[in-house]
Amino acid sequence: MLEYMAYGTARKRLLYLLHKLSQKFGVRPAAGEGESTEPEWTELQISLTHQELASMMGSIRETVTVLLSGLVSEGIMKRRAPGNPLSVQAERLKAALQECT
Repeated sequence: MLEYMAYGTARKRLLYLLHKLSQKFGVRPAAGEGESTEPEWTELQISLTHQELASMMGSIRETVTVLLSGLVSEGIMKRRAPGNPLSVQAERLKAALQECT
């Protein structure tokens, strides 16, 4: 984590943070829910504000907001409404994190 914090870009730090949060707090939908053609999403069972994410990764809220919007448009994560848990697509998240290294 220290290496990512010291040398990583804000995007790389956010991707790494989301990856670690999905490992610790992620819940995948039960079998049979959703269609099999859709990528598997992991819902983060933790409620975090943009400010809290920014503090965790050593950034500012505005930067996190812009980065999260970009991740949504790339299909790496989705959000339903403010205050609801975030969902990440694990495979796309891992691929994006590997591209940053």
